[in-house]
Amino acid sequence: SNFAPPGTNIDRSRVQVSVGGVLHSVFQIIQPGTVYQVYFSLNPNDKVGQSEQLIVYLDGASSYPATIPVVQ
Repeated sequence: SNFAPPGTNIDRSRVQVSVGGVLHSVFQIIQPGTVYQVYFSLNPNDKVGQSEQLIVYLDGASSYPATIPVVQ
């Protein structure tokens, strides 16, 4: 939430996702309602852990960090 003003069409080239300090390109962004969903793929060699830090960047500005589990 609060990713961008509601109804804003965001080109995926403006967005990056960092998981465990590794940047990933975004392949799709959708907005079903008031929340944006950002889709990306992890690399096979990405760090695995129960609480990896996730940060989303829009035009270089970062979100608050969140933690997600990453498993193989």
